[in-house]
Amino acid sequence: MLYLYGLRESELCNLKLEQLDFDQAILHLKRLKGSNSFSHPIAGDELRLIRRYIRSKTTKQGSHLPWLWEKFEGLW
Repeated sequence: MLYLYGLRESELCNLKLEQLDFDQAILHLKRLKGSNSFSHPIAGDELRLIRRYIRSKTTKQGSHLPWLWEKFEGLW
């Protein structure tokens, strides 16, 4: 997603579930540093992987968090 949409690392890490429209298969990006926000269609394979990831996340603690990606401490 970083490469495909040209996201900054901080934009990808702070991506929230509310920015994904699964019915329309659209990602609404809120750009940082004053850039324009935009919407981008999500490809079918990518959408299926995101849905699978969200399903696996709901069985874990912290599934109520608004962010798409879990933040892992101590990996870097």
